[in-house]
Amino acid sequence: MKQLLVTHIDLDGAGCAVLFKRYYPDIEVQYCDYDTIDEVSEKIWNTKDEYDAIYFADITPNEEYGMKMLGDSKFMLIDHHATRLYLKHANSDQVVYDTEFCATCLVANYLGTSVMSHEEYRAFVLGVDAYDTWKLDSLYRTYGVDLNLLFNYYGMDTFVKQFGDMQCISDKEYEMLEIFHKIEADYLAEKLEQGRIRFDKEGNMYFEIYVSEKGSNIGMLIDDPGFPEECEYIKAINLNDRVVGLYSKTFDVSQVAAMHGGGGHRTAAGYEISFLQPIYV
Repeated sequence: MKQLLVTHIDLDGAGCAVLFKRYYPDIEVQYCDYDTIDEVSEKIWNTKDEYDAIYFADITPNEEYGMKMLGDSKFMLIDHHATRLYLKHANSDQVVYDTEFCATCLVANYLGTSVMSHEEYRAFVLGVDAYDTWKLDSLYRTYGVDLNLLFNYYGMDTFVKQFGDMQCISDKEYEMLEIFHKIEADYLAEKLEQGRIRFDKEGNMYFEIYVSEKGSNIGMLIDDPGFPEECEYIKAINLNDRVVGLYSKTFDVSQVAAMHGGGGHRTAAGYEISFLQPIYV
């Protein structure tokens, strides 16, 4: 049986790949971003006869191709992004959609409850969820941050292989993480000094930072004692990757992202920069 998984290029996408490969070791995995998902969806639709089962997880086709795929029983669409709200109303058993949890959580539930009965799996899944959906109060938040640091260090393929057996983070890796955390703490302290307070078009005060590392935990600044409490959210601008990351504790930054063609979660969202438009909100 030939199977294909299409998933995202971030930690949550890696989590989906880890779980699917645990259940289906021979599954083919293709990683893509929102820049390429439409092209990838079209290609897969045109070559669907090459596969017996095709899964999209954490990143799914736009509505045009998504609805076509739901008419073919070999497709399964698993997502949690508000930008794919059409899945919520699709009324199909080929859809798993819930904005409250990360895709890794949704995949774990789809594959079977036995996943969460093993502590190593449970810690991994809930760690990814706490990091990806910005659950700052989760008991697994620190573990999720550590997983993301290792993901950035190893890269996608090595990370998926490394955690495919669901082992815990090793003592050697924790030694590495101590160094990573020190480097990151210095980086965040520098960015806190460099940041500036701004106002968006709606009059909301935010903290603007320019960053060079797409995978950094820059959103953690919102919990720093030195962070200006009057700011509703953080706006992290990465000119190298042409993306803006938005982070908050309670403010709905997904609405800000949506105004710029992006999306995400209530407390963590983002959008791509168009240099034809000003980069300020």
